[in-house]
Amino acid sequence: MKAILEFDTSDPDQRVELEQCMGASDMATFIFELLNNHHRKYKYMEDSPNWEQVMEDIHNLAREQNVEKFRD
Repeated sequence: MKAILEFDTSDPDQRVELEQCMGASDMATFIFELLNNHHRKYKYMEDSPNWEQVMEDIHNLAREQNVEKFRD
Protein backbone atom coordinates (compact mmCIF):
# COMPACT_ATOMS: atom_id res chain seq x y z
CA MET A 1 0.00 0.00 0.00
CA LYS A 2 1.21 3.49 -0.81
CA ALA A 3 0.09 6.83 0.55
CA ILE A 4 0.92 10.14 -1.05
CA LEU A 5 0.47 13.41 0.78
CA GLU A 6 0.32 16.57 -1.30
CA PHE A 7 0.85 20.08 -0.02
CA ASP A 8 0.74 23.42 -1.80
CA THR A 9 3.85 25.03 -0.34
CA SER A 10 2.79 28.44 -1.65
CA ASP A 11 -0.09 28.32 0.88
CA PRO A 12 1.29 29.27 4.33
CA ASP A 13 -1.20 27.05 6.16
CA GLN A 14 -0.31 24.02 4.06
CA ARG A 15 3.38 24.79 4.50
CA VAL A 16 2.87 24.55 8.28
CA GLU A 17 1.01 21.25 7.85
CA LEU A 18 3.88 19.91 5.73
CA GLU A 19 6.44 20.85 8.39
CA GLN A 20 4.28 19.20 11.07
CA CYS A 21 4.04 15.99 9.03
CA MET A 22 7.80 15.98 8.47
CA GLY A 23 8.40 16.45 12.20
CA ALA A 24 5.86 13.85 13.37
CA SER A 25 8.49 11.20 14.12
CA ASP A 26 10.51 13.63 16.25
CA MET A 27 7.33 14.68 18.07
CA ALA A 28 6.39 11.05 18.74
CA THR A 29 9.87 10.41 20.18
CA PHE A 30 9.57 13.53 22.35
CA ILE A 31 6.19 12.43 23.73
CA PHE A 32 7.48 8.91 24.41
CA GLU A 33 10.53 10.26 26.26
CA LEU A 34 8.40 12.71 28.24
CA LEU A 35 5.81 10.14 29.29
CA ASN A 36 8.04 7.13 29.85
CA ASN A 37 11.46 8.36 30.88
CA HIS A 38 11.66 12.05 31.74
CA HIS A 39 9.54 11.86 34.90
CA ARG A 40 12.10 9.50 36.47
CA LYS A 41 14.39 12.49 36.81
CA TYR A 42 12.12 13.77 39.58
CA LYS A 43 10.82 10.51 41.04
CA TYR A 44 13.33 10.15 43.88
CA MET A 45 14.07 13.80 44.60
CA GLU A 46 14.00 14.69 48.27
CA ASP A 47 12.29 18.02 47.63
CA SER A 48 9.58 18.70 45.09
CA PRO A 49 11.01 20.28 41.96
CA ASN A 50 9.99 23.84 41.25
CA TRP A 51 7.74 24.45 38.27
CA GLU A 52 10.25 26.65 36.45
CA GLN A 53 12.90 23.91 36.55
CA VAL A 54 10.46 21.28 35.30
CA MET A 55 9.39 23.50 32.39
CA GLU A 56 13.01 24.33 31.55
CA ASP A 57 13.82 20.61 31.51
CA ILE A 58 10.85 19.90 29.23
CA HIS A 59 11.95 22.64 26.82
CA ASN A 60 15.49 21.24 26.83
CA LEU A 61 14.10 17.80 26.01
CA ALA A 62 12.09 19.35 23.17
CA ARG A 63 15.27 20.94 21.77
CA GLU A 64 17.13 17.63 22.07
CA GLN A 65 14.34 15.86 20.17
CA ASN A 66 14.19 18.64 17.53
CA VAL A 67 10.61 19.68 18.32
CA GLU A 68 11.30 23.09 19.86
CA LYS A 69 10.45 24.66 16.48
CA PHE A 70 6.78 23.74 16.99
CA ARG A 71 6.57 25.85 20.12
CA ASP A 72 4.55 29.10 19.87
